[in-house]
Amino acid sequence: MLRQALLLFSLVVLNMAEADLIAQKFREAEIVPDVVVHPPRSELKVLFEGADGQCARDEIRGGEEEEDESLCPPRPLSSDQVTFFGNLQVEPGAEYTQTDTARLPFQFDLQGARESSFYTILMVDPDAPSRDDPRFRSWLHLMIVNVPAVRGTLKHLDGDTIVPYNGPTPPKGIHRYVFLVYDQKGQQKSPTAPGSRGGFNVERFAQNQKLGDPVAGTFFYTRAR
Repeated sequence: MLRQALLLFSLVVLNMAEADLIAQKFREAEIVPDVVVHPPRSELKVLFEGADGQCARDEIRGGEEEEDESLCPPRPLSSDQVTFFGNLQVEPGAEYTQTDTARLPFQFDLQGARESSFYTILMVDPDAPSRDDPRFRSWLHLMIVNVPAVRGTLKHLDGDTIVPYNGPTPPKGIHRYVFLVYDQKGQQKSPTAPGSRGGFNVERFAQNQKLGDPVAGTFFYTRAR
């Protein structure tokens, strides 16, 4: 009984520390208040498929056949990159190339995600066309609603894609790219896609959909080529 209580206490402390850290990073990057009024309560784990992604995904799935290493060359990594089975795991505040993030992430993990709920996933760029001139804030890169959760993973491919993924292609300077997850508290009628990706107001959308504050999030930087 005491051991279980101590374990539960440790998990609570760790979750609080993670929430404080992601909130601090969102404020330091000025995502609060540029995108949202309140920071997310936890970090969203986002995985992009690496250059050797198919091999890595086979390994994650528990494939029995061994892959030929010549078909799965090691992925070149920068100091900012954290990998998971050869794929790119977003580290909050790290910088990645346009190539790194060109394709839709293949996995979104949220600790504590409830299987009885549905989630909304957004990705926005508040620096369009540049941080000095953000007249298109925010540029909407992704919107998926009614996303179910299974064992802490958000099954985004089973949700309703309202705005398909548009990878980062900043025209000038370095841009912030922000992922946010909202708890819908149940399945909802899918919203109408906005007429343009530019000028998307995250807070207004969340209010209209009665989503509350984001439950999770992360962000990264990408610069113009």
